[in-house]
Amino acid sequence: MILSIGEILVDLFRNGETSDMFAGGAPFNAVSNAKLCGAVSGFVGKVGNDSEGEFLKAFASKLNFDMLCIATDEIRPTTKAIVTIDENGERSFVFSRENTADYHLKLSEVPLDELDEDDIVHIGSLMLSTKEGQEFSKKLIYEIKLRNLVLSFDVNFREDLFETQEKAINAYNEVFKNADILKFSQEEILYFAKTDSLAVAISMFMKKDRLLVVTLGSKGSLFVKDGKSVIAPAAKIEKVVDTTGAGDAFMGGLLYKLDGRNWRGEGEKFFADALHFANALGAFCVTKKGAINKF
Repeated sequence: MILSIGEILVDLFRNGETSDMFAGGAPFNAVSNAKLCGAVSGFVGKVGNDSEGEFLKAFASKLNFDMLCIATDEIRPTTKAIVTIDENGERSFVFSRENTADYHLKLSEVPLDELDEDDIVHIGSLMLSTKEGQEFSKKLIYEIKLRNLVLSFDVNFREDLFETQEKAINAYNEVFKNADILKFSQEEILYFAKTDSLAVAISMFMKKDRLLVVTLGSKGSLFVKDGKSVIAPAAKIEKVVDTTGAGDAFMGGLLYKLDGRNWRGEGEKFFADALHFANALGAFCVTKKGAINKF
């Protein structure tokens, strides 16, 4: 079972005077892709009592999650991300996130007691940019570790949401200390390690029994576990339409491959195959608009 917890929001793609609306939010995107691959999975998040929230609830219900808990905040609106795409398919975001619903989750809204030991709990990172989200994440991590659940985390860092690098590092440290599955992009791991050396950065985040994954852009991705590492080459694509959610699709593919397996005892071939699959899923995602693959 994969239970993903965190931000769910609408991505608004500007198209002249109109906008195309898509479901978004990294932890929701990741688990949606895992579910579409066939994983037993669920999602916990919060939306506002508005048209965007209704859109997201309706979209999520169509995915037939095994567990779905999307609470409605009667006071705060649904979070929005305004997405702009350049001619190369690269995107930029502007968040409408002042006192919005996504980071006001409560532990009572998270059904951790329904999970079995070694189930994967994947948490979103956007909550870490707010005081409320940081407090919730600390309580959540404590409960996850208390139950011997697997903590998965995709850094998915937005520098513009933090005033300084030190504040960002402090906000992320609790998750870095406790994550069993930890995924960075190459830029992110160098940023948080404060180094230009990928090898040095990896050594700083290695931990016994931890699966450390780093995406390398056009070079593919790598895993490091207990001193062993493998690079899986990137999947080839003919045309990039929209890079929104490519990392989330990658994460969903990886979690799909890890779920239900005693992955801590697996060897290099297993993890290399998992990365190949995740690379392919991430590559497929950029061939169309929106962050969630449709097969």
